[in-house]
Amino acid sequence: MQAVFEESVEGFVTRFRASAAEVTLAGRLEGSPLLECLVDGVAVHVFERTGPYLAASGPARVILNLECDALERLDGEPDVRTSRIEVVGVSALAVDGVVRECDEPFLVVDAGTTLVVGMTGAFPDVGIGDRVRFVSRAPVHGFVLPRTAARTTSAADDQV
Repeated sequence: MQAVFEESVEGFVTRFRASAAEVTLAGRLEGSPLLECLVDGVAVHVFERTGPYLAASGPARVILNLECDALERLDGEPDVRTSRIEVVGVSALAVDGVVRECDEPFLVVDAGTTLVVGMTGAFPDVGIGDRVRFVSRAPVHGFVLPRTAARTTSAADDQV
């Protein structure tokens, strides 16, 4: 049975807004449910959960949510140079990274960019600072955060 991680898209975005990754969104291929984004130099296809066809090309903040059945804890000192994201299939990733947050059933992992990982199997015996390796299930879910325009003042604002 498929695990359900959030009660609503809005609730998930509220919970993990601070874990959004800085990415570059590419144009969407017509007829494809997947959105292409450049994540730490890697082109990743994500299933956009915040509304199809609403994301504009260019820089964006996206919560990248992966599902994982199990992960491997890597022994040794954390080494940022070995953090990696590798595409291993359509919208599936192999990841090496450092656990930054544990919030069962989720881990927040720094793999050069921030990933929110939902554990579909038993929650692993890992803690903050542990290095981990895993392969995600497809698809990677993407929660695109709305762009906020900078507020500018005008002469009318000064008169109020």
